[in-house]
Amino acid sequence: MTKKITHLTNLTSGKEGILFSVEGGWGAKRRLGDMGLKEGVKLKVLHSHRHGPCIVKTGSTRLVLGHGMADKILVEEL
Repeated sequence: MTKKITHLTNLTSGKEGILFSVEGGWGAKRRLGDMGLKEGVKLKVLHSHRHGPCIVKTGSTRLVLGHGMADKILVEEL
């Protein structure tokens, strides 16, 4: 079975995924890492639209990410 890797912004509300990687420079990777978004973390999309913020849940934490930042995150869709 092949992994389906996609951008976080392509997941619709209610979908889950495992953070695969971050496409971006060290600043983006560090900022997301400081928020707990590192490779292997399970995410659930609570709210996502094409041009607005993306709200995700990881563990008991909810994070609001701008569309540009969310688009840098690649996830393995579950």
